[in-house]
Amino acid sequence: MNAQVVEAHGCSVFLTKLYLTIENLMDRPVKVHCKSKNNDMGEHTLRHGMRTTFSFRANPFGRTYFWCNVFWKGRWVAFAAYDDDRDSNRCYKNHCDCHWAVTSKGPCFWNRNTRRHDLCESWRY
Repeated sequence: MNAQVVEAHGCSVFLTKLYLTIENLMDRPVKVHCKSKNNDMGEHTLRHGMRTTFSFRANPFGRTYFWCNVFWKGRWVAFAAYDDDRDSNRCYKNHCDCHWAVTSKGPCFWNRNTRRHDLCESWRY
């Protein structure tokens, strides 16, 4: 779902659906498998430019955590895709869209100020 559609539905802090998007910006296909303690979003193979999106509702007590494993170059690497402490404000400010790009340098979050995926982190091995 794109941000315009989400904005039309409204985005408030209380029990609103958040959308977690993972986009492949690498020059080769990758496998992505995202999950939380209670939800498994399944494994998806993404070619360059493809994305997968799923929705969830954050725990009102601030304990929501999703991680994604990414398979490329013959091994699995991981990153925290949604951590309430880090992501609740920036996702709400981004019209409830938590948009990550998978790059060779690591996962990069969409920065609505620069309009680029430039909030990057290192892969966890």
